[in-house]
Amino acid sequence: MRVLYTLLIAVLLNGIADAQSPKSPYWIISTGVRSIFLPDPGFPPWFDYSYTSNGQYGSFVGTISRPLPTRIYSYDLPAIEAVFRHGAIDFGIGLQNNLGNDRNFYMKLGYKYILHVNDIRIEPGFDLYDLIGKNEPMGSIDNRGAEIDILGFQAMPTWSKTSTDDDGNTTTTDIHYADHLDVDFNRSALMFNPKLTLSVNPIGRIFFRIEAGYSLQIEQTSKVNFIQRDAKGHGNKIGDNHLDDVGSFNGPVAGVSIGYALGARATPRRAIHLFKP
Repeated sequence: MRVLYTLLIAVLLNGIADAQSPKSPYWIISTGVRSIFLPDPGFPPWFDYSYTSNGQYGSFVGTISRPLPTRIYSYDLPAIEAVFRHGAIDFGIGLQNNLGNDRNFYMKLGYKYILHVNDIRIEPGFDLYDLIGKNEPMGSIDNRGAEIDILGFQAMPTWSKTSTDDDGNTTTTDIHYADHLDVDFNRSALMFNPKLTLSVNPIGRIFFRIEAGYSLQIEQTSKVNFIQRDAKGHGNKIGDNHLDDVGSFNGPVAGVSIGYALGARATPRRAIHLFKP
């Protein structure tokens, strides 16, 4: 994902350098909401794992507690946008619900070209979204005084935290006594979203915008995490099991946003013509 972000930044900077006036950009702080409509949301993963606890065989059966959503909502926390005469770049973070009622973070990086038609701004562009996964509980296994073997991973009755000083000496700092082994589902994704945004020139300093586009999944990571917990909730991850893609994030996107412009250049509301140099 980091490689893709680096390539995208290079493309954005190269395009902007060719299209902008020598004046400095103005800035917009914005927030908004959008929906991704998913034709293939997938089905909640269901697992039946065999394991041993102190040599005795057992079976873990679990799934997440709700169906996967057919519509994902994303809520922008304040995003920042640098606006030039014929282009803009933006970066933001927000919340989304790719597993239903959860609230996971995402990061967004985008570019758009700005066409001025009188008071209307037509803005074709694209965003790159990184949906950050959050662990969704599927169930747990009693780990008190027991050594658990599951899918090649071992959950011992205790675990410890160690530290190493500058001389290479290792010191054990905390010993934790396991209470249970959590089995959690986690899904994250990287998405490319070409879009078209319509807005008016700022009314004072306020922008109103609507957008429509299509989400294209570049990469999805779905996995089951195995995490030991003690009685106080301290965690120790012992491993994870990667799965095939669960559903798809491909689908149409629609959204609205409002922004506040910073800088004197954004204040006037005046008519300008298409492709004005």
